[in-house]
Parts: sequence; structure tokens; C-alpha cells
Amino acid sequence: MNDVLSPREEYLQRLEDLLPTGEMKRIRADVDALIQDHAAGVQEAEPDIRAIDAERRAVAALGSPERLAEELGVATTMTVPPSVRRAFVRALAVFFACHLLLSIVLTAAGAEAPAIAGLLMPLPEGPFLAVLMSVVTIFLIDTGAMLVLFCAMGARRSVSSFPHLTGADSWTRKAAWQGLFLLALLGVVFNLLLDPIFSVQQGNEWIPFLSASLKRLVPYVNVVLLLLAGRHVLTLTGRGGTPASVAVDAFAALAGCILLTLAALSDGMVEMPVGSLGPDAAQVLDSLIERVFMLVFIVAALMLLARFVRQVLRLQRVLRA
Repeated sequence: MNDVLSPREEYLQRLEDLLPTGEMKRIRADVDALIQDHAAGVQEAEPDIRAIDAERRAVAALGSPERLAEELGVATTMTVPPSVRRAFVRALAVFFACHLLLSIVLTAAGAEAPAIAGLLMPLPEGPFLAVLMSVVTIFLIDTGAMLVLFCAMGARRSVSSFPHLTGADSWTRKAAWQGLFLLALLGVVFNLLLDPIFSVQQGNEWIPFLSASLKRLVPYVNVVLLLLAGRHVLTLTGRGGTPASVAVDAFAALAGCILLTLAALSDGMVEMPVGSLGPDAAQVLDSLIERVFMLVFIVAALMLLARFVRQVLRLQRVLRA
């Protein structure tokens, strides 16, 4: 396995993500052969050119994968091009999941008033039908918002797509080694250096200020790190991008999202020592640091939830193909 995807393989992965499942293998094979023939012609005309540069020229001659997918004829019987439809589904799934997570956080935090009237509010505590209707309402609001966004952007773009929401990933050995090294560092920090890092000096000693409730989540952090390490190990063994590695990556993202949400909802994340600060100053610092921690935890949880949704959609397509 190469450390970096070739221009041909990267182009084919982006194109594959835009094609209908039933046509994916056939069109990928045809485009792959076309790129190789074009690259061979470039090398024949210019013997000194490198193979990778010849591939880049061949790929550039085809144009963007989004435009090619719409010009191949796979969308002749559809009003909405496949690239736009798939981008809409991804965007709606990510947006709805993040919106629902924020509502759950508000509910668990005991909020009674909406954070944003009509848009972001806690779920009702019961009965089940009321909770279900609230979730359906959130879904309908998000669907309408996505339709307006896509219509507005589609009127100003020749190719209506959202490349950053695609499910393609670079499963390379180099990235896997880097990821394992970073995970090892995180494991050392969470298991050995948490108190030394999050501590304040008082007199001649350093006193940790993280609460016991927050530290109790550390063993579960190791579970997330092990899942991520498993994903990198699969890549190193030549199974990067397979259903198994995509599923492990999705589970790791979901586990991390749940863990960060629990951390954001934990009581008393910070316990600053009173000492020379006095109780009032210590309480103010507690409140400020907890707000920063909560913001970081919630934003990170939303990012991981978005990755989980992307990987689930990717896994569905891989299994169907």
C-alpha cells in the first residue's frame, strides 16, 4: 500500500461516492481504463514524464468527478442529480444528529427555556408521544433548512455539491503510523499526566483541580483510544477502507461523542483549591473554566457525531456495493 493515494485512485474514490450503487463497478472500471489509456498516451508522447504526472494530466482532462458523474448519463431519468441528492442526505443526517444531540444536552442539563426560540429547545420529559413529536419536529425543521440552503447555493453554483461531506478517507500507512503515535501520547497524558497538567500551584505544591466525577470517565477514554488504534492497525494490515475498518471508525466516533457528552453534563467538572484565592474567587474561576470545558466538550462531541454519521453512510454504501 502506498503512503499517498495516486491521483487516479483519489479521483476514482471521489467519483465512486457520487455514483448509483448499481452502476458503481461498471462506471469505475470504464473511467479507470480511460485514465490509464490517457496516461499511457501522455507517457508515450513525453517519455521523460513521471507516471504520477501523467496520471495528473489524465485526471485533469476528465474534469471534476461531480461534473463527470452528471455527464455520464446516470442521472438522465432523475430530476435531481445523484451528487446533489447524496450531498443533501449527508448534510441532513449530520445536521439533524447534531441538532438532536444539543436538544438532549439541554434536556439532561435541566434547561426549561429554549436556547433559541423555535429552533433549539430541550425535549419534553414525557410522555413518549410528546418526545417523539418533538424529535419529528426537529427533523422537519432541519429538512426545511437544508432545502432552503441547497436551493440558495444551487442557484449560484454550476456543480451543487459539498465535497467536505463526502465519505472518502485516505487510508494510508503513513497516516496510520502517525495516528498510532498520537494515540500513544494521548494514552500517556490521560493515564499518567492528567493531574500534573491540570493543576495549580499553591505555596510549594501543585494541587490538581479536575473533579473526581470527571476523572471517573478516564477508563472509558482508553476504550475510545483502543477502537481508534484498531482502525489504524487494520490500515497497516492492508484492510484500510474495508467494511471492518469503517465500522470500527464509526464506533470509535460514537463512543467518543457519548463520552464527551457525559463529560459536559458531569456535575462540578472543576474544583479549584480555595487557599489564598478565597471562596468567592475560587467559585468564579470554577464557573469560568467549566464553561470553557463545556464548550470544548460539546463542539468536539458534535464533530465526532458528524463523523459517525458520515461513516455509517459510507459503510452502508460499501456493504451494498
